[in-house]
Amino acid sequence: VRSMVKKALMEWALSESIARITVDGASMKTIGSNLVARADEDITDPGDFESFKYPLLWCVAHRMSWCVNEGLKKSSTFTSSITTFRELSKFFSASPKRQFKLDQVAKEEKLEQKSMIIDTTTRWSSLHTLLTAIISNKTLLKAFFDRYNKHKAYYP
Repeated sequence: VRSMVKKALMEWALSESIARITVDGASMKTIGSNLVARADEDITDPGDFESFKYPLLWCVAHRMSWCVNEGLKKSSTFTSSITTFRELSKFFSASPKRQFKLDQVAKEEKLEQKSMIIDTTTRWSSLHTLLTAIISNKTLLKAFFDRYNKHKAYYP
């Protein structure tokens, strides 16, 4: 990546046009800081990629997402609920047989079923998708666990 960025900056003569390097988060900040030297050092040779000294700037959207997630982590009620919802989603995705039974219950009870995903930190909307699916499937999940009592321990 470094050599490709260096080559593009040189070919396009951008060494004096860049004011900031925008990064998305911690891992990209590390990569970004490895691509350019520290902001408080002087530019010795603008034509030499190794001497580019640009301050790093966080992407506002990534930073806001990080702040919201960090705030939510401080709520034990929210964290506990999310853990339960993730386990519930894994309960069905880990077993095609259980997923098939859930599909059967939905069909027999004529209930709409939203696909339950396991959220990931890299997909901003995945937690929202998980929560929406669990809430939308509340009646279906209750019907499933009422029917298959042996799995009742998994129902929140």
